[in-house]
Amino acid sequence: LEELQICSNNYPSVSSTYNCIHNNLKRIYIYNNNITDWTSICNLGHLFPRLETLIASDNPLKTFHSDDNVEICLPKLHTLSVDRVQISEWNDIIALTKLPCLHALRIYSAPLLKAYQKDERFFLLLGYMKDLKKLNGSDITASEREASERRFIRYYSQRDDKPQRYFDLIEKHGNLKPLVDIQIRAPYLTQVRLIYNQTTYDKEIDVRQTVQQFKKYLQETFQLPLNRLRVFHVDDVAFNMGLAGPEELKYPQRVLHTYNIHDGDQFHVDLKPDQFKPQHSSRPVNITAYSNKLANDNSVDSSASSENDKKHPPFSLDSLQNLPNQTDINISQAFIQLDQFYPSIDKNVQISKQISNDDDDDLLSAAAMACTQMNNS
Repeated sequence: LEELQICSNNYPSVSSTYNCIHNNLKRIYIYNNNITDWTSICNLGHLFPRLETLIASDNPLKTFHSDDNVEICLPKLHTLSVDRVQISEWNDIIALTKLPCLHALRIYSAPLLKAYQKDERFFLLLGYMKDLKKLNGSDITASEREASERRFIRYYSQRDDKPQRYFDLIEKHGNLKPLVDIQIRAPYLTQVRLIYNQTTYDKEIDVRQTVQQFKKYLQETFQLPLNRLRVFHVDDVAFNMGLAGPEELKYPQRVLHTYNIHDGDQFHVDLKPDQFKPQHSSRPVNITAYSNKLANDNSVDSSASSENDKKHPPFSLDSLQNLPNQTDINISQAFIQLDQFYPSIDKNVQISKQISNDDDDDLLSAAAMACTQMNNS
C-alpha cells in the first residue's frame, strides 16, 4: 500500500499512540477534516516515515509550528498542499522552510494572504522559501525566482519588520534601491464611480465602448432591466465648479470617450417608469354583429328609460312643495337634482315665468319658492 485516502471524515486530530509503522506508504490524502494543529501532521510522519506527498487542504490548521522536529518526522516530504487553512503569520511560512525536501507547495487561500494581490503573494512566498521549485501547480523559472527575490528586498527595505531572509538576500543580490512607483495604464482605461440608489462601485472602464455596450455592462453590474436604463454622466471637476450638470447618455452608438470622461467622474443610473402594456386579442372582430348589438342595447335602454320617466318623473309639484320640510341631507340632494334639471337657475331669486305651459310654470315657481325658503332657513 503506497496511497491512503481518509478525506471528509471529520477527524479532529491524529494520535501518536499507535505502535505500528508503515514504511511503504508514500501519499496521504487527508483534506476536508477538522485538524487544527500541526502536531497531528507530524504524527502522520511518525506513522509513515517514507511519506512524500501530503494533501491536507480544507483543514482549519492555525499554525505550521509544533514541538516535533520536522527533519525527523517528515524527512522525505516533497509535496504539500495546505490550501484554505487558517494561518495568519509569515512565521508559519518560515516554519515550512525547515522541511528538508519540500519543493512543491500549494496554498491559495488563508487569512495571511488575503491582504495581498496575486503577484504580491507570489514574490513573498518565493522570497521566503528558497528551495521551492513549484508553487500552486506552476514551475518556477530562474528568472522568476531572481525577480521575486529582488522585489522581496525592495518590499522589506521600506519596512521595520525585516525578516532574516531579507538579510540573506541582501548578501546574494546586494542592497537594491526602491523602484519609482510609476503607474502605467492604457490611456483608454478610466477610473469612474457607478451609482444606483445606495449602491456604489468604483470601476475601471474602457472609454472606447459605445453607450449601448456600457449600458449592457451596467445591466449586468446592477442587475437591472436594460430597456429601462437611464445613465447620466457627471464631470466631477466641472460639476463641483458649477460649470456643468449631469448629461444623459442618450445615443446608443455614441462612443464614451466623446463625453470627455476623466478619472473620478461619476455615472448615475436611473430607471424609466415601467409602462403599462395593453394586451391585444388575436381573435378577429365582427364589426357588423357588434354594431347591431350596440343598436339593440341603445334601443332597449331608451325604451326602459322612457318608461321609468313616466313612472317616476324626476320632479313633481308635490315633491317640490315639500322640500322645505325635509332634512338637511335631503335639501342638499334636492339642490343637486335641481342643478341637473335646470343648471342655469338662480336659486336666490324667484324664476320668471318664461314657459307658456301652465304645468311647467307652476313646477318652476314651486321650485324657486322651495329654494328661497331653504336659503332663508
